[in-house]
Amino acid sequence: MPVGVRSPHRDPEAIPSHAVENFRLAAGRARGEFHGMVFQDSDVAKWLEAAAWSLCQAPNPDLEKAADELIELIAAAQCGDGYLNTYFILNAPQERWTNLAECHELYCAGHLIEAGVAFFQATGKRRLLEVVCRAC
Repeated sequence: MPVGVRSPHRDPEAIPSHAVENFRLAAGRARGEFHGMVFQDSDVAKWLEAAAWSLCQAPNPDLEKAADELIELIAAAQCGDGYLNTYFILNAPQERWTNLAECHELYCAGHLIEAGVAFFQATGKRRLLEVVCRAC
């Protein structure tokens, strides 16, 4: 779950994905190691997209605030040159864009673009669009 959102339905037996934590690490707001798959960032993007479509259906200030906070975290994790993929930022910066067939960088970027468009449509806010434009 993103920054301030807590689910009353979270299964205490479920293994945490660490997807948001990876962004905290990449932003320098936490210490530790990357956890998950090379495409872990896509989970965060898909949550943001789902939140956006939910906001299109019904306003929810708490959900919008949580999404805004998550978007700011994502922006903080973005490299100065616009690059944004926590796996490579944290584990292998020298390997960025070297294996497009298997490393899911375009896959993750595509999901984030979809989230940016959906969030703009839902809220009129451009912050995530700005992030994805810098990434592309």
